Amino acid sequence: MKKGRPRILVVFLHGLGDNIMATPAIRALRKKYPEAYIAIMGLKTLPVRDIWENNPYIDEYFESSFSYNPRWWNPLLFQLVDKKKIIREIKILKKEKRFDKVFVVTLQNRRLHKIDRIAKELGVKLITRNYRLFLKIPTKTAREFIKKNKIKGKIIAIHRVSSHYKRSWKFKEAEKFINLIKNKDKNINFFIFNSLKSFKEEERREGRHLSGKKIYNINTFSLKSAIALFSLCDYFVGIDGFFQHIASAYKIPSIVITKRTLPQVDRNIAPNNIEIFGNGKAETILNRLKMLIK
Repeated sequence: MKKGRPRILVVFLHGLGDNIMATPAIRALRKKYPEAYIAIMGLKTLPVRDIWENNPYIDEYFESSFSYNPRWWNPLLFQLVDKKKIIREIKILKKEKRFDKVFVVTLQNRRLHKIDRIAKELGVKLITRNYRLFLKIPTKTAREFIKKNKIKGKIIAIHRVSSHYKRSWKFKEAEKFINLIKNKDKNINFFIFNSLKSFKEEERREGRHLSGKKIYNINTFSLKSAIALFSLCDYFVGIDGFFQHIASAYKIPSIVITKRTLPQVDRNIAPNNIEIFGNGKAETILNRLKMLIK
């Protein structure tokens, strides 16, 4: 690097959950270069900027023109299209902001957990593997929502629908799980977390949604508002995805349902987490939840 304050750009064109998993490595990068100007370039279409809001370990966040994840897994398309586009955007930012060090994080070493992959690609030794978010969430508004709807008792957060629908928790099992819980404790509440896009996809495929007394669909809220409501939940039950990492960041006991062949690469690292491989049978999840409650 040049003499003076190092200027580092981390190109991180990945999803919301991956950005949360990047937080330990970025903290370690700041420790390695305490005087550096550190910036992140991320995806345009996702509210990734919110994840990095107020993070003391970076100086600035830039949105790329990418509206999709680069096709790292497809060497041909990546070389023909995405790589050239990434290089072009790096050149523009380097010229404007005078970066002298650029890291392009690809996440392609599938033998390691993503947390460790990111650290390896940034050339840092992790201080901690725990996630930490600094975004300002409207907790007051979330509490007002709970008060307005007269919600009392424990709250279970549920994330059923995946953007890859085949990885979703089966509707009938999720519905059965809720009914099993209701039969045991009528005071339990359920917050169903989905993006509006996933909500519409669920309607198209299932013709209905999880609904009923004490069931609240959280799909028209902003990311920050959804996280504020999520942070007030007592337990999380859902698929491996963005919200399992939010659960880890807020230390919410979790049951994570995964269908991945390599779940170890991005599993929830929190100690109060139980992972279930397969379709997520309602009875199995209920039994595992009892283990967490104990």
